[in-house]
Amino acid sequence: MTMPLPAPVRRLFDQCEIGFTLGRKLKLTGLLMFYLVFPIDLIPEFIPVLGLMDDFVALMLLIRVWCSPILPHDPAAQAATQDVIRDEVKR
Repeated sequence: MTMPLPAPVRRLFDQCEIGFTLGRKLKLTGLLMFYLVFPIDLIPEFIPVLGLMDDFVALMLLIRVWCSPILPHDPAAQAATQDVIRDEVKR
């Protein structure tokens, strides 16, 4: 049985297949690293399994963000690149 991810996290995972601009990658990396290092979590660590799951999801998201393609900053080129990548993902 798999546990569904919250909608914003699911959208972020889906966006990883399309790609991010370098600036957005750096912002997401900073936020995720802050969450991983910050001692207060959404789910406290003393809860046996769930305590580590939020950190695990954040780590997987961090890896997925950096494995996604870097898109150009030009909006027109970015839209064209997203269309090409979406077509490749659908295959």
